[in-house]
Amino acid sequence: MAFNEDGNEGALNGTTPVVAVSAAVSKRIVKFLSIHNADTVAHTVTIKVNSRIIWKGTLNPGDTWEFGDTNEIIVLTGAKTITMQLNAAHTTTAPEFTAAWAEHT
Repeated sequence: MAFNEDGNEGALNGTTPVVAVSAAVSKRIVKFLSIHNADTVAHTVTIKVNSRIIWKGTLNPGDTWEFGDTNEIIVLTGAKTITMQLNAAHTTTAPEFTAAWAEHT
């Protein structure tokens, strides 16, 4: 049994869900998620594990939302994924995300 660390970085593209953490091979322990609104307007962001909303909120320009500051974790098994989605298209710069996890193999 081993834990292999991995992560993902990218940008939200508007109203299409973007996969921040893909499905686990066995079990994925997500320790950190971050979204930074680099755009010039506020955005409502929805984060889901499959169809269940785990966070929804508005980020003003320059704001950052983070998960994982304490002992919080999200455990993904099987086909579960974490997606992030904006309520509207960005105007100048797409909000960016970062995710970090360990894969249990």
